[in-house]
Amino acid sequence: MAILVFFYSYRAIFLAPSPGVSGGAPTFDLYALYVDAAFGTQPSIWVHNLVARSAALMAVLQVVYEGLPLAMGIAYAACLNNRERAVRVFAAMSFTAVIGVLCYRLLPICGPAYLPFGDRCFYSGIVCSPTSVTPSSPSMIDIDLAWPRDGLPSLHLAWALLIWWVHRRGQIGNWAGIPFVALTSLATLAYGEHYLVDLGAGFCFALIPWAVCFGDEARRSGLTFGALGYLTWVALIRYRPELLSLYHLFAWAALFASVAVPLFLVYRLRMKRQ
Repeated sequence: MAILVFFYSYRAIFLAPSPGVSGGAPTFDLYALYVDAAFGTQPSIWVHNLVARSAALMAVLQVVYEGLPLAMGIAYAACLNNRERAVRVFAAMSFTAVIGVLCYRLLPICGPAYLPFGDRCFYSGIVCSPTSVTPSSPSMIDIDLAWPRDGLPSLHLAWALLIWWVHRRGQIGNWAGIPFVALTSLATLAYGEHYLVDLGAGFCFALIPWAVCFGDEARRSGLTFGALGYLTWVALIRYRPELLSLYHLFAWAALFASVAVPLFLVYRLRMKRQ
């Protein structure tokens, strides 16, 4: 119950739209869109257009996306027989929210769902062609202040990863955690809440609360890579996005490293404890 109250309080305070707010403010969404093009396509728009063809799949992804607080509650409840572990789980989830909100200020991004394509937006049924929405060069764009600037990192993915990592040593935890992470990643793209680079940064960011709360034997390496990996994504997108667009292979290599290194560090800690 405590973890659910915390999550919905976080959503209400920091992420809920503000209908009474008027006007716009510049965001780095077109920078993120520009960097996403470095992967050879616009992943978020491509995934949305692909998944939107199946109403059943969209419904499943909605359940997964909106079911995150329930999954967090289950992950917490499963640790209640061990008070120290339960405290660590709650601390990791809380730490993710507090630090994540502060990190949003480094690179304000709303997500492709809130980009104006002509006179319509992502959710209005428009079929987006990657070549028609990819900016030729990154630039700031005003987006309505009613929408939260919560793009990078993806805290949805970070929480899903923590749920998996907390219970990774149990067979049920792996069987449930890995699909949950995969479907959460797909849902964030399908619903236009995040760009692919948000997910890469989300893997790095998730390593920080995990290292602080669980990585006793890998705390230093986890904190170092997690912080450097996340800040590198911020710096590249904000100051040198053209570096990622030079070669598609470079962008994919950066994404692979952002995913592989956190998984390696978590796995290495598991092997040490066996």
